[in-house]
Amino acid sequence: MEYRTVAAYFGCAALIFSGVASQAEDVVSSEQLAAKVALQNIHFEGQAVRGQVVNKTSHRLEDVRLLVAYDWLWRNELKPGAQSPAWATTMVLAEPLMPNEVYEFTYEPARAVMSHGEGEFHPSVKVIGLTEYSPPDER
Repeated sequence: MEYRTVAAYFGCAALIFSGVASQAEDVVSSEQLAAKVALQNIHFEGQAVRGQVVNKTSHRLEDVRLLVAYDWLWRNELKPGAQSPAWATTMVLAEPLMPNEVYEFTYEPARAVMSHGEGEFHPSVKVIGLTEYSPPDER
């Protein structure tokens, strides 16, 4: 029988409320997630984000969650516009990742991501959660 550990990075707010989380779920730092999963070859083709996720553990990983953010940088930060068009979304990898496996992903945004005279988008990708399965003797 295998055991699973759900690890997620939620920032400071999650640390405050971590007492309410179930015992099977651990709140971990982004550095701890980076030790388990690597993002590589991230690039942007038009509006799409493409890259690879690498399982750096000796265990099966599932439900790997990525945060895809389109941050907005105003051309004149001293006089920004009324409302920032920045936005973010999460995506969950469809396939489990076996140890040392590389998974290629693509995210196509549903909305237009067009820069204009007031500023431009700066996309980024980060791992924010996963489920790790390990044998009972390693627990």
